[in-house]
Amino acid sequence: MLALRRLYRATFPEDKWENVIGRDALFFVASDDTGPIGFVVLQPADLTPNDFFLSAIGVLKRAKGRAVAVKLIRSAARWAVMNTERDAIVTYVLASNGPSLMSFMRSGWEIYWPTEWMAGVNVVYFRKKLR
Repeated sequence: MLALRRLYRATFPEDKWENVIGRDALFFVASDDTGPIGFVVLQPADLTPNDFFLSAIGVLKRAKGRAVAVKLIRSAARWAVMNTERDAIVTYVLASNGPSLMSFMRSGWEIYWPTEWMAGVNVVYFRKKLR
């Protein structure tokens, strides 16, 4: 778990782990020859109980431009389809974060409008249907 905290801190130095990572979080980690280079976190969604919430995705600067985020997003969704009965994965991305927006679009996620906002108005909400 310490290695995951370090990876999280390297990609989100201003965020607190405890504010983002829940007790039931599932981690998917990407590595190369040098070690871990990225991660994605799924956890049960609070507002939509039969969904997962993708609460964090991070890629180290040295691994950017290699489609690591897209591969992690797709891997987590594949795992959820094969191993759970959840209906979807939901998340949001800051509207100003072009690379993350593109990663979700390239991974086949749909933009949607939730009935309750998870974050605020300067975000784009995404959903990936699993069933």
